[in-house]
Amino acid sequence: MIKLLIFDYDGVIFDTADIAYNLVKKECNKYCKAPIKTRQDFMDVYKINFYESMKKRGVKKEDMKKIIKESLEILSKKKLRIHPGMKSAVKKLSQTHSLAVVSSNYDIVMKKNLKKHGILECFDFILGTEAGKSKQQKVKSLLKNEKLSFPEAVFITDTVGDIKEAKKAKVKAMAVTWGFHKRQMLLKAEPEFIVDSPGEIVKALV
Repeated sequence: MIKLLIFDYDGVIFDTADIAYNLVKKECNKYCKAPIKTRQDFMDVYKINFYESMKKRGVKKEDMKKIIKESLEILSKKKLRIHPGMKSAVKKLSQTHSLAVVSSNYDIVMKKNLKKHGILECFDFILGTEAGKSKQQKVKSLLKNEKLSFPEAVFITDTVGDIKEAKKAKVKAMAVTWGFHKRQMLLKAEPEFIVDSPGEIVKALV
């Protein structure tokens, strides 16, 4: 029985693809040895863990700290659009499951926007970049703290990189098709579920 639903933040709950593209492109072109030139370059960043991608693109440890600081300053000022149907889906799912957010975004940014849209109280746990750079480790930590087994959790995400991290953490992955990566790319990563709308998350899990 599935008890814990772990949501990615960017692309899944909020429509942040364009914001993320412009931000990552700007920061990477400033600090990466391999700059981002196209939308495909941007999507490739999320085929693995974000921080590992930045490291592979030649970002130094001290420059990664600068990226984190500059990104937080920019994201704190952004107004985000929640994906249609997500608010009602989250409220419905919170009645039957424990909900968590595991993301590379920042706690203060996520909590601000979740609160603004009236769903912060639906989430029992918010684990951003402050809790660690590895989503795999954050998922494992959640399971350990809540004394749950691997089959009792699902990681809901929009990227190939997160599906890989879910598999490493030994939990099921649910891919959503309205985020950063499209259906065909997601299917190649072999998630246990794939859905085309927030309503389908509810149908699959409730």
